[in-house]
Amino acid sequence: MPASTEFVRAGNWVFGTGLRGAASAELFRQMEVGLQAAGSSLSRVARLDQYYPDFSCVPPYQAARKQAFERRQVAPSTSVVVSRLQDETSQVDVQVMAASAESGYRVSEVQTGLNRPDTSGYAPALRVGDLIFVAGQLARDASGQLAAHGVGAETEYLVQRRLVPALEAAESGLDLVLKAQVYLNADAPAFREAWKRAFGVHMPPTVVVPVRHPAFLTREATIEVNVIAAHRSARARLRDIEGKARMLDGLLFAGGLSSLAEAREIFDLSHVVRGLFFHAKGAAPADPGFPYSAIEVESGFTIDLWGYAP
Repeated sequence: MPASTEFVRAGNWVFGTGLRGAASAELFRQMEVGLQAAGSSLSRVARLDQYYPDFSCVPPYQAARKQAFERRQVAPSTSVVVSRLQDETSQVDVQVMAASAESGYRVSEVQTGLNRPDTSGYAPALRVGDLIFVAGQLARDASGQLAAHGVGAETEYLVQRRLVPALEAAESGLDLVLKAQVYLNADAPAFREAWKRAFGVHMPPTVVVPVRHPAFLTREATIEVNVIAAHRSARARLRDIEGKARMLDGLLFAGGLSSLAEAREIFDLSHVVRGLFFHAKGAAPADPGFPYSAIEVESGFTIDLWGYAP
């Protein structure tokens, strides 16, 4: 396992950041070892994020992942092809979030009725404790075909026809979204306009990452979105932080940030348990002093921070 891979316990949760290497069974053996050392296991994984340098890396990774999870449901997943990984010899850079064994949380698939690619095997949505995890969504219809074209139309479709049904099935809603990650290879202003219309006054912390085209596992789509939300029973425990982050039971969910100085205005960086730095060529960050992955993308510099402040 690369020395940069870190598994961090954060209350009832474990974050694994920067698991890199070949897309093989060994990667998941390393994940299992790291999770167990931090008090969790593969059976408690709630979310996976994968970044690849090339489409050819996707099939072997998905095959290894399905084998590793065997009869378990693969957690909600987001897969994005990026410009370059921090370790140029790796075929994938993986981030994992799992419940601790001590939490007692059950990992329950939400019956959303949403389709998914057969090759991937992931659950469209899971409930773990009072968190709802919805996998990366494209503007697909029930047949799996892209049902809208153009970033504005795709955004509206995937929110109303993919995210809303998943959240409602999980007894949550758009107003309870704690964090959204948006991968975009199209017109950002058109996305933001459609996003604001969809959420109104309940805009969640949102990380927008500009990626090259094509970046998703279909060449037609221009946007993919995943979310983490609170179950409606946890509404009273949800807290907004200066309109830029949300907190639930000590977990801090921040929107996209342009610098660590901006992050310090929101919370103490000693509370960061994961950082993702999406940067243009030549703009890779120095080691920030907490677990992180640096992912080269099409343009810009966006920091995605996850924290825990008990």
